[in-house]
Amino acid sequence: MKSLIGHSVMVLLFNGLHDQTIPSCFNRLRSSWLSEKNVDGHDDESVKFLGITPNYNDEFNNYDFPILLDEGGHIAKQLKLLDPLGGCVFPLTSVVAFDSQGVERARLKLGYDYGHLYDDSEDNNLQSQLLQLCKYLDG
Repeated sequence: MKSLIGHSVMVLLFNGLHDQTIPSCFNRLRSSWLSEKNVDGHDDESVKFLGITPNYNDEFNNYDFPILLDEGGHIAKQLKLLDPLGGCVFPLTSVVAFDSQGVERARLKLGYDYGHLYDDSEDNNLQSQLLQLCKYLDG
């Protein structure tokens, strides 16, 4: 976690074992961002990526970003992103962006913000919007 200090961070909150599609997309986003920035090593990343979930088995983690286990949903609660339909333990699947000072700069509730903040068009799809957010954080 010390490697996140002083960096902008894109945080993915997701439901763990039941939700493998979203982390895979986040992994592709990270790869796209690194390839756009021509970054080879983790230490050179201007924007870091982190997954947070209340339910995860590390042996299934084949992603290129660390995953923090938050079994009680404390982080999602602090961010006010608990899913009331998930018993207020599971997070709403979301991406939250923090700048290098730790200030929240944006949040997208995946699914809920569809049609409002992103859609299926080539210029406004989720991947392109998240890449724009990375560029914004990179300053």
